[in-house]
Parts: sequence; structure tokens; C-alpha cells
Amino acid sequence: INSVEIFRSKLTHIKGLRLVLDSLFIFFLALKLHKRKKFDLIHMFHVFDIGGGIILFKKFKRLPQIISLMGWDTYSPVRKIPRHFTKYIEIVLNSADIVTAPSHSLSKIAVEQGCRKKVEVIPHGSEMLLNPKGVIKKDITNNCLFKGKKIILSVQRLKRVKGLEYLINAIPEIAGTEKNICFVIAGQGDEENNLKNLVKKLNITEYVYFPGFVDHDLLPSYYSIADLFVLPSLYETFGLVYIDALSFGVPVVTTVNSGSLDLIDEQKGILIPPKDSKKL
Repeated sequence: INSVEIFRSKLTHIKGLRLVLDSLFIFFLALKLHKRKKFDLIHMFHVFDIGGGIILFKKFKRLPQIISLMGWDTYSPVRKIPRHFTKYIEIVLNSADIVTAPSHSLSKIAVEQGCRKKVEVIPHGSEMLLNPKGVIKKDITNNCLFKGKKIILSVQRLKRVKGLEYLINAIPEIAGTEKNICFVIAGQGDEENNLKNLVKKLNITEYVYFPGFVDHDLLPSYYSIADLFVLPSLYETFGLVYIDALSFGVPVVTTVNSGSLDLIDEQKGILIPPKDSKKL
């Protein structure tokens, strides 16, 4: 995929044995690939799922190891890791030679979880304005749904953690005073039907547009017509879409959700508490 060779490990769903068996699968796959490729180092992302196997492999082959924390696999206030796994997470974090995180909040959380290494903060970047394929599509900008309207854009996976029901519940009050608006909620996910049903229930279908999954090359077209970007997320590790929106000069309304604190201040947008449709 994009010139990177991918090898997939087996997975098991046997309750009580999943972590042990998955770690063994990862360990033996890594040994097999190392025999063929002779790795220089290990760069690990999925701490919880594959940490045990990588610790074994690192010790067996004495290779340097980097852990890049992404948040959701080691920490999430929405899907909490059982307490009896906390020591396991601590051991895996301290097995690495270098630990990185994309935000200061996640760096702090890693320390609270027992990481004794200095956590290097390396923020993500956006290529939204650098993508040569990211030309503005006129069939989007000329869409009759958007003509003469203020566009409030939201781009994310349609998951419960994104808090989109709180955004949709805020729309009737907004539409009561501002008619020339269109909420564009882009993305796909298992909450899609629930969100669309909520829109129908609130009788606001004329104000909300679901374009579905938007290809990366088409996203610049949506950002280019947006007046405001909204992400009412319950938790974000970083929030790459914030940078995408800001690169187009679009101000952001979002929640105090960990990742947003590194990126959004009063010059760039507005921060509100999560789960609060009234303030949203």
C-alpha cells in the first residue's frame, strides 16, 4: 500500500486468551519476517494489541524500539481499558527506547500510566494544501444545496465518540434564527443510520446534508466552501481535521477533548464542554 509492504498477523477472539495468543502470533510473524528482511528497528503503534509480542521480539533480537502513541489503543475515556491491564500497559511503554505522542495531553497521560521515558511530542501535519490532486471541484462548489448559504462543515468517522448527536440536537434552535444554513456532515460509520433518523425526527432534513465518505482528494473542495468547522467530539487524541480546516482559514468550534487543547485557542475558534448542545 503506497509502496509499503504489508504483512498481516493472525488474530483470535477466544475470551481470556486473546491477548496472549495474539502476542504469540505477532512474535512468530516478526521472527519470520526478520529472518527474511533483517530489521534495523521496530516502530510500534498498537501498544495494547501487539505490545506483548513486540517485547518478546525486541528482547530476543536486541533491536531498538520506538513506540508512537495514538491514544485510542492505550487510553480512551469513552472505551476504558480494564484496570487489570494497567500494569501490562506500563511494562510495554517502558520497554521502548523512545516514546512519542502527537499531543501534550497524551504525553501527560502516558506519564500517568507509568511511562518513565521522556515522551517526545511530535504533532501531526496536514498535506491538505500540498496535495496536487486536491483541486477544487466545481460540481461541489456549485451544488444547489450550498448556494447562498452559510456552510457548517463536520468531517469525521460517524462514531459515538464524535458526539454528532449533540451537534444535530443543536440545529433546530440555530435554524430558528438563521435559515440560510447547511450542515454538511461528511464521513461514514456505524452511527450513520441513527444520525439520519435523528435528523428526520427533529424535522431538520432541509438543513443537513450527508455526503457520505469523502475521498481525500475531494476534501479541499469541502473545506473551500466552509464558513465554520465543527467537531463536537467526546475525545480526540490530536484531531488532524482541525489542521485541515485551519489550513483553509476556516475557524473551528469544538469541545475540550484533550487533543483540541494543543491546537485551538481564541484566535482559531471556540472551545466548549463536551455533550452540551445548548452551548454548541
